[in-house]
Parts: sequence; C-alpha cells; structure tokens
Amino acid sequence: FKEMNEAKTTSQIFIDLDFYLTPNKNLVEDEKPKRIILDKVLNKIEKHLLIIGGPGAGKTTMLKNIANKFYQNSNPIFTAPVVIRLREIDFENSKASYRNIIHETIASFFGLIIDYPASKIEKYKNSNEEIDFKNRIITEFIDDLNVLLLIDGLDELPNSQIKNSILYEIRQISLSLNNSKFILTTRTGDYDF
Repeated sequence: FKEMNEAKTTSQIFIDLDFYLTPNKNLVEDEKPKRIILDKVLNKIEKHLLIIGGPGAGKTTMLKNIANKFYQNSNPIFTAPVVIRLREIDFENSKASYRNIIHETIASFFGLIIDYPASKIEKYKNSNEEIDFKNRIITEFIDDLNVLLLIDGLDELPNSQIKNSILYEIRQISLSLNNSKFILTTRTGDYDF
C-alpha cells in the first residue's frame, strides 16, 4: 500500500481509451462501431479532431498524455503541443474580447506582442479590423510552427455567449490552418453543434 501514497505521472496511470470514428448514436441498427487507437490517429493526423465523452471518461487525462508523449519522444508530424484548458481562462478579467480569446491565449503562451506603427494605433485600436488582423497573424504563426493545439473542455465554458464565440473562433482557426491541427474535447451532452 506504500505506493498508493506516492505521486504518479500521467504516463504511469494512463489507459488508452477506445475511440470510435462515428458517434454511437449515428450508427445504423446492427452496425459495429469502428474503433481506433490514439497513437495511430496521432501518427497520421490529417484533420482536426473532436473528442466527445462522458464526465470522467478521461478526455483531459488523454490530452495530458498526448502532451507528455511529445516530451518523451519526438512526434514526427508536429513540433510541439499547445495546451489550452478553457476552464482556466479568466473570462471576466481577460483583456481579449470574446472574438479572440483563443488567439490571445496562444499569443500569451508564445509571448507574442503584436503592435502597430503609432500612426495606425488610434485608427484601429480595439476595432474588428484590429482583432481580425491580430487573429490572422497568430494563426499564420502557429501554422508555420506546425503545432498541435490541444483545446480542452468546451463544455466547461461559463455561458452560451462565450461558448458560441469560442466555437466561432475555433471554426475560423480550423479553416485557416494547413499544417497545424487541433484536438478539441467536450462532454457528450454538450455536443449540439
């Protein structure tokens, strides 16, 4: 029992989850769900992924495990993971608008500061044009770096206005990325988009 009191690493406790390419609710009567192993998905990821699971199913632990694998052995496809835990974002005190919370989180992660010449600051300060411009720069930056965005907890957002804004931003990112990809997690009951 001594080992029960010792801290464990994610890789020591992680059990590979069963992944199904089609949600069970979309299967025809006698159709068997096609299962896949996470490592196979990660070694040839071509599209963005949405991971849907019930509470306690292991979605967050799975993302931690993916991030840890990058540091244990290099990933042949992506240069690094970028983890965004939506529940940890302070929406009330954020300087970002709801239109660019993901982008600003990424910029903060990399220490990016995007500024304008003094002659343009007043004209564009806090306008939609400024937000769109910054979002494009940040998206191009991460796409050039070829990262894997791990966005956890869409279901943990505080309200529907923020959720809709985050979904809009994720859609914009997904349409703009060519090299980098993302994995987004949410609970089964919140899958309504």
